[in-house]
Amino acid sequence: MFKFELITVTAIKALSDTIQFANPFILHELIAFISKPHGDLWIGVAYAAGMFIASELRSILHNYHNYLMFRMGVKIQSVLMTAVYKKNLKLSNIARKEKTLGEIVNLMAIDVERFQTITPEIPLYLSIPYQCTLALVFLLTIMGYSALPGVLIMLFAIPLNIFCSKWTRGWNMKQMKLKDERVKMCNEILSGIRVIKFYAWEIPMKEIIERIRKQELVCILKTALVKYSVDVFNWSSPFLVGFFSFLTYTLSDPEHHILTPQVAFVSLTLFNMLRQPMTQTGMLITQTVQVIVSNRRLKDFLVADEHDLDSIKRSYDLNETSTTIEVKNGDFSWEAQEDKVDNKFGNLHDINLEVPSKNLIAVVGKVGCGKSSLLSSLLGEMQKIKGYVSVQGRLAYVPQQAWIQNLPLRDNILFGKPFNKEIYDSVVDACALRPDIAILPQGDMTEIGEKGINLSGGQKARVSLARAVYQNYDVYLLDDPLSAVDSHVGKHIFEKVIGPEGLLRNKTRILVTHGISFLKYMDTIIHIENGRIIDVGTYDELISHKEKFAKLIEEAKTEKQQTGSSTDTNSTNDDPIDRSLSSQKEDADSAISEEDLNKKENSNRRISTISIIEQRKNGYSGKRLDDILIQESKEPPRLKTNQKLIQKEKVETGRVKMNVYKQYAESATYVRSFIFILMYVIYGGVQMLRNFWLSSWEDDEAEHRNDHKMRNLGERLGVYAVYGLGESLALTLSLLALILG
Repeated sequence: MFKFELITVTAIKALSDTIQFANPFILHELIAFISKPHGDLWIGVAYAAGMFIASELRSILHNYHNYLMFRMGVKIQSVLMTAVYKKNLKLSNIARKEKTLGEIVNLMAIDVERFQTITPEIPLYLSIPYQCTLALVFLLTIMGYSALPGVLIMLFAIPLNIFCSKWTRGWNMKQMKLKDERVKMCNEILSGIRVIKFYAWEIPMKEIIERIRKQELVCILKTALVKYSVDVFNWSSPFLVGFFSFLTYTLSDPEHHILTPQVAFVSLTLFNMLRQPMTQTGMLITQTVQVIVSNRRLKDFLVADEHDLDSIKRSYDLNETSTTIEVKNGDFSWEAQEDKVDNKFGNLHDINLEVPSKNLIAVVGKVGCGKSSLLSSLLGEMQKIKGYVSVQGRLAYVPQQAWIQNLPLRDNILFGKPFNKEIYDSVVDACALRPDIAILPQGDMTEIGEKGINLSGGQKARVSLARAVYQNYDVYLLDDPLSAVDSHVGKHIFEKVIGPEGLLRNKTRILVTHGISFLKYMDTIIHIENGRIIDVGTYDELISHKEKFAKLIEEAKTEKQQTGSSTDTNSTNDDPIDRSLSSQKEDADSAISEEDLNKKENSNRRISTISIIEQRKNGYSGKRLDDILIQESKEPPRLKTNQKLIQKEKVETGRVKMNVYKQYAESATYVRSFIFILMYVIYGGVQMLRNFWLSSWEDDEAEHRNDHKMRNLGERLGVYAVYGLGESLALTLSLLALILG
């Protein structure tokens, strides 16, 4: 996908690195020119101009390389995030049990981001060896075999970094597992925060998270100690290379190997150029280890089992004369991986089913017999072990547990479809949402909180049903939506939406229900027991000829009498729905010419003029959804900012406030923060002193070999070594303060 871009960027990076090493050679010639007593001025100007041009050209290429790689990193991040999103929607039930929510969140927030972070560093896998090789070759050219100790030190750094990366890989994997567990726990706590507050469980929950976090911090501390130990060596390696190279150079032939400005300054430039790739080596290896761990986690997730999308034969062109849903000899399981289905809870066996178009089908049975599983099998959520399943037409599903978005009530119903006032009002009235909208602060533009926090269970169920009805699909799978509402509200919804005179009367409807009062209106009733369809027929057929169905009805009536409830007296006067519906007649007049909206969208439709009878106050019309004229309406006004439950996150811009630094210092303690800053300042200062000391070495012109000369050389090498060791010690102490803080 990024093959051409990667090749282009690699070539740009190689050219940039090559130009970078032009400066030491130009510097060598410039110093030689200055050392001559006489010379043409234009030559010196040309050398200086050459250094300037090389630096600017290298800077342009380097920044263009960074731009391309950062852009590629964002693209890779987008690709991986999309892949994780899509995979999450396709996970099978077995895989979904293994992949926790915390793991999926961390895949998106951490693992994918690691790929984006390392993408700009990909050319370094070739650039670092290339830069080190060029630097060492140039050092060999200038210093001869005296540069060999530096080569050995560089070679020693390679296995050291590899060994430490393997050492920390296990800790990284353990840390990510603990992070998954912590995020999962945090999500569960936030989801059940009301229960936790009610039972005063805040402290135990906090202790659980802190215990996981402490284990995670142990892994982070171990990894950091090893990482920074290697970093100290990598950052100190240019000094070590320089020290042993200068030591070997001056001691091998003190008479001829004089540390002239040409040798000193050019070598110093090369040593400084070695510093960047050596420091990048540790960072690159650390990122590589993290990406290896993240790659394994992403791979395990992306190759997890998926739902078999071909298990159901789907056709979105509804044939008016054909069977809408057909199942032959179907066996379905939530977990089975073999060729036969066991008798575990929720599994289905020997399912044979034919649902004619525009029929109203009821699915009944005892609790846990497999009614909801039957709908899930038609959705493709269960694993089909054997059999044939065919579904024609667009399918809408209303689950038992309503899914509500953090959007205004209207947007929850529209679900992305254009707003049509005629259809919208009809759906809202039929689903008994009008009284609820009337008492909301902003009407149907009132923002609904996360997971419908500011709605009751019945309101959420009606919003979920209204969303499905507004979509105007062909097949509706209704998983007992009436159980969450009062009996008379359920009666109203059945009459105005689901029943023979409701908005969906020309749709295929499969209704899972425990309401025995609605069964007489069904075209067909399916009786399920222990995951098998035992009876199929009309209400009269089953009640008169099927003993098990009659027994089920009697048990339901007995249970209803024992609870002391009835379909007419179970209302609550505090509910605005109840107050509104109690004053309404059961039926509403409907005088609307029928027009079918189920034609193909690309065909020309002939819409007849519709005459809508004025509804009674708080009344509902009984017109079909297919009979409403499709017309676009202006977008409704949006909520004002101060009326939103969840405000848009504000991002600070500009400089970082001092309060942020203060909080960091307080968290790490002021003593450790002071030590870190002090040691880092000392590290930079000693580094500058070492370079100044080396530059002063140029005063050692060619002198005769004597004791004073050897003593002077020893002093200079000793001071240079002290500066280098002090630099490494200050760096070590600053990193140690950072780790412990």
